[in-house]
Amino acid sequence: MDLTLLSKTLLARRIADELGDSDPLKRTQIRQIVLRHGKRYAVKLLHRTQKIEANGGWVALSSQDTSDRCSPSEVFLRLHQHYQQPTVSTDTNSGNPL
Repeated sequence: MDLTLLSKTLLARRIADELGDSDPLKRTQIRQIVLRHGKRYAVKLLHRTQKIEANGGWVALSSQDTSDRCSPSEVFLRLHQHYQQPTVSTDTNSGNPL
């Protein structure tokens, strides 16, 4: 299914559900990303998050233990923070990174 066919609100819920997150704060952050940056951007973040998770995920920044992993929603939110850095090149059509 083409996720970009969903409304922004439904897409935000679907992404949070696919990431397995029930934390209201993270769900709100995901919703804000979809609303502010668009469906295409959010779906690309989701796909990149899924690739990272399929390859073992990311180690939590605050952990000395390499078995302590970020949750999928934390990976999604960290990717978003990374792509919002000023040095990232943007898609000339939308102005969004990726």
